[in-house]
Amino acid sequence: MISNISLSFAKAAYRYAKSSDEVNEWRALLSTIADATDHDRVMQYLAAPISLTEKMSALEDHIQLQPKQRVWLKQVITAKHSHLLPQMYKAFEQLYDQDNQVNTLVVTTNKVLDQEFQSQITDKAKSKLPEPLKIIFSVDQKLLGGITVCYNDRVIDLSFNRILEQLMIN
Repeated sequence: MISNISLSFAKAAYRYAKSSDEVNEWRALLSTIADATDHDRVMQYLAAPISLTEKMSALEDHIQLQPKQRVWLKQVITAKHSHLLPQMYKAFEQLYDQDNQVNTLVVTTNKVLDQEFQSQITDKAKSKLPEPLKIIFSVDQKLLGGITVCYNDRVIDLSFNRILEQLMIN
C-alpha cells in the first residue's frame, strides 16, 4: 500500500514532469532511485547523520539530476522520507498508467517463474488483452501454490490458499 506522504510527493513530481513534458525522464530517474534504495547500504547512508550536501553529492556522483529533480529529491531527504522513495516511484507509475490508460496485468505466484513460462503468459496476454498493457510478475511467498491474476480491477484467484479456504468453508 502506498502511503499518503509517498502519494503527495509522487503527485508533485508527476504534475511538474507532465507540465514540462519530462515524464519519461522522471520515470527513469525514479526507477533508478527506487532500485538504488532497495539496497540497505544506500538507505543507511541516506539516513546517516551527515549533511544534505554530502548526501546529494554522493547521489549525483551516480545519478544525473535536472535542477527541478534535485530540488524535489532534496525535499524528500530533508523531510526524512527517503525510505519512501520506492513507494513514490510506484505511485508515480500508477499516476502515469492512469493518465495513459495503461492496462495492468499482475501475475502472482509463490516463486519466481522461469523465463519460458513468463514468455508464454506474456504472449497469451498480449494476444487477448488490449494495449497498452503492462505485465508484472510478482512473488508472494505466503501463497502455498497456484497463481493469482489481477487485470485492472478484476482478480482471478487460483491459489491453493483460496482452494483450501473454500474447502474449509464447505
